[in-house]
Amino acid sequence: MSIVESTNSKRSTRTARIGGLAGMALVSAAAFIAAPRAAHGAAWIETGNDSWFNTASWASGTVTGFLPESGGSNVGGVININANNAVMPATGVLFDPGNQIGNANYVAKIETGPANIGTFYVVNSNTSTTVTAATNALTVLSGTFEAWAWTVGRDGSALLTQNGGTIISDGKFTVSGANSAAGDGSFVQGSGTYAYHGGTLIVKNQLQVAGGNNANATITNQEIGKWVIYNDGADGAIQIANSIKIASNSAGTGSLGIVEFHYDLNTHGVGDVRPVQDNVNTTNSQLSFSNGTNTLDELNLVLDAAPTGGQNLGLFKQNVIAGSGTFPHIFFATDGVTGYTQGATISAAFGGQTYVWTISYSGTIQFSNTANSAYSVTAATGGNDIVLVTVPEPASLALLGGAGSLILSRRRQRKA
Repeated sequence: MSIVESTNSKRSTRTARIGGLAGMALVSAAAFIAAPRAAHGAAWIETGNDSWFNTASWASGTVTGFLPESGGSNVGGVININANNAVMPATGVLFDPGNQIGNANYVAKIETGPANIGTFYVVNSNTSTTVTAATNALTVLSGTFEAWAWTVGRDGSALLTQNGGTIISDGKFTVSGANSAAGDGSFVQGSGTYAYHGGTLIVKNQLQVAGGNNANATITNQEIGKWVIYNDGADGAIQIANSIKIASNSAGTGSLGIVEFHYDLNTHGVGDVRPVQDNVNTTNSQLSFSNGTNTLDELNLVLDAAPTGGQNLGLFKQNVIAGSGTFPHIFFATDGVTGYTQGATISAAFGGQTYVWTISYSGTIQFSNTANSAYSVTAATGGNDIVLVTVPEPASLALLGGAGSLILSRRRQRKA
């Protein structure tokens, strides 16, 4: 893993920090609502406003004046956010009922078709060689947003940001999803990013990062799915009830699945990463890698604050680690070459200082509160969890550091 030091750029794409900044959230929400943006989809069209709750902006066929979730099983078609090559801000469409309509308990349940099933897309352009150029975006700050299934970036560029609230997927949750051939059978694959800052994600089926492509289509680019997990937002948890697959179902030029953890201070001032709880279903829960000729799973660690000395970091809590391909059971570094085998070194930098861990695929993470992701790492072995184990300073350096402090203290005393 290349050494990465965080900047404050991540906050420029967020509407507001959640903990302790409610006033700022209100101001930001008002600012974004006031700026008209364009977004349309195959069935639903959002043309006049960033706010999800501007009913005048939404339409399905000839029906206007109600929200997508109010259509129920009579909606049909594709529920979709699609900028259609128009300019869209980083926050995109804003779902924030707590500030937009004064109801933080609001539930939007998106279902399509007569069987009340279907997929909610953050971009589904359904075109071959002409695809959406703009990054289609949805930002969730409060309330509950439930859909039968989610796909972030089908055959266009998409960003889903969760700063708070609850996102529920009754079926699969796919970051950069599988495509079907259209027209001449060739198309540009989608690239999706899911940026989690806070709140709760509940996936009742499977979560896929880079969900693969159609083997019968002519692919012109590599599919990239990226899952960025911050620790700076509202209390909450990432809970998967079935399994996680990374860079799965590859064909053509293949799939690249990236998982990036950010170490930061949470709203209580506690420094850590936000772990993934992939152990809700004890029967089916597993993390599956797919590393081979056309697929690759990458892991990155970014420090947004200085880690506490001697601190282990829990990444994935699951029951089984599975995989396929040439290197089935490991992550790779972001260089695409270095394989993080058991005990391999992972380093990251903050404030000019480099911190070092080793990776364990047989660690143990013990949760004290699964609802807010509070945990303690009890061991680097004894389980199937993925843990970063802190590397202590060499004894010689520790002694030197102690001697240096002593000398500095004596010098200060003499100056006094």
